[in-house]
Amino acid sequence: MKKFIVKNTINFIFLISAFICLFAVIGIENSQFQSTRWLHHGDAALHQTGWYFFLNDVWRFPLGDNPNYGDEIGHTIVYSDAIPIFAFLFKSIKSFIPNNFQYFSLWYLICFFFQLFFSFKILKKFTGSVSHSLIGSIFFLIAPIFIYRLQWHAALAGHWILLFALYLGLTKNIIKSKFSWLFLIVLASLVNVYLTAMTLIVYSVLRIFSFSFDKQSFIELIKDFLIILLPLIFSLYISGYLETRAADTLGLGFGVHKMNLLSIFDAHANGISWSWFLPDIKISNGEEIEGFNYLGLGQILMHLFAIILLLNKNYQEKLLSIKKSKIIKIFFLISIIFILPTDENNPFFI
Repeated sequence: MKKFIVKNTINFIFLISAFICLFAVIGIENSQFQSTRWLHHGDAALHQTGWYFFLNDVWRFPLGDNPNYGDEIGHTIVYSDAIPIFAFLFKSIKSFIPNNFQYFSLWYLICFFFQLFFSFKILKKFTGSVSHSLIGSIFFLIAPIFIYRLQWHAALAGHWILLFALYLGLTKNIIKSKFSWLFLIVLASLVNVYLTAMTLIVYSVLRIFSFSFDKQSFIELIKDFLIILLPLIFSLYISGYLETRAADTLGLGFGVHKMNLLSIFDAHANGISWSWFLPDIKISNGEEIEGFNYLGLGQILMHLFAIILLLNKNYQEKLLSIKKSKIIKIFFLISIIFILPTDENNPFFI
């Protein structure tokens, strides 16, 4: 037992930190499964209501069908942003849970834990230092864009899914790890469609570049995509994504709820300031709320400092190694792709 604890010390630290963050963000009393009052406002109310109707209905097919919640976008559990994988799991044991059951506090806990876990893994690859990676992972945990997203769109707070994709792309061979990618993409589809689109695009770009660089068989490329796409389509169908026309889920808020280029520096959103130093940048309400992307003053300064270090002649060797890295070049391209579409109804918006 002692050996197990010592071996997993970092994971225990992450778990304790996740609980501390959970209690700090929603309070100890709201972390209980039967505590729902904190979900009775804003978008959280829609998520909980969608789950409530789904829980108290019979099983239908597709499994995510939720007609009692409404005939429009709420027709299935996926479009109420109620985290389908949890909805399916807890509905399957509805005989053992109370009617006022909520699982969003559990989802928060999972998000906190894996936000630390995967950021630590990624930093460890580059630094080789446990202490530096541990400290660095804390910045991912307290990132304003992560904490802020929790209160608006719980499912989209699953930033760890994107970190998981980044970790796979940086540390694993894309061909040998295709089943890990399959697991991740299908898992993302059981959380949120935006996360699904983003992980699928990351895999697709990495796989296509791998095909181009390594001169692989085109048949192998097609086979690998089918291994990913066929289970994904089945998951989308079972979950209920295909019950509503794609056109009916788009257009609302187009051109309004978007990111502004100044959003990275705007520390104010929805009447809350995330900085003691930076003033409010006057952008539209839709951009301020849905496009909130403030990195934090410390993060902004660290980015500037890192650029200065890389341009310093004493660090030219490091810069050269980055320029020669194919995988970093590919992720830079992926980042550009994700930055360009900035409307919330676009699958690249988080």
